[in-house]
Amino acid sequence: MSEMIDTISPKSSQLNYDDFIGRESMIIKITKVTVAKTDQPVSIFYEFDGSKPYMASKGMRRIIIECWGDKKENYIGRYLKLFGNPKVRWAGKEAGGIQIAELSNIEASKTINLTVAKGKREPFTVKPLSALDILKCDGEISAKKGMEAFTVWGKSLSAEQKTSLTDYIKELMVVAKNFDAKGN
Repeated sequence: MSEMIDTISPKSSQLNYDDFIGRESMIIKITKVTVAKTDQPVSIFYEFDGSKPYMASKGMRRIIIECWGDKKENYIGRYLKLFGNPKVRWAGKEAGGIQIAELSNIEASKTINLTVAKGKREPFTVKPLSALDILKCDGEISAKKGMEAFTVWGKSLSAEQKTSLTDYIKELMVVAKNFDAKGN
């Protein structure tokens, strides 16, 4: 991550649209899901969330349920590719919001009609998350834990995977070494 992006992260208790300024998307690996009786009832926690869970909108919760079912326990260890969409409306105005582009654990793209305004529904399509993107996410997670975890991840890769990820592995090795150098 660049040093500049780190300086514009909003002070918030949840992941929000402004967290996507300067980045195209974010892949998260789910570690915990909580449900409460509040305006934003679902908190999706993920690896290195910085105590800022993804609080999915009702439409995105409908997507998740349609793709993965109703049991939140089944979501642990699965992946979401999120993106900031400036066209998302809130209170009748374009305010920007976080939407799901891709999910793990689905075989094919799914299109679901979602309510976008009172009495108005539009199709929304999500795609399966690629195995390569899942590998990259796991590599990033391991690198942020240091060289020992990164080495274990690297040993789990096939020769073909190592070849296709050569440059990415080099970048992540720097992250892992920096983690260890900071004494974390």
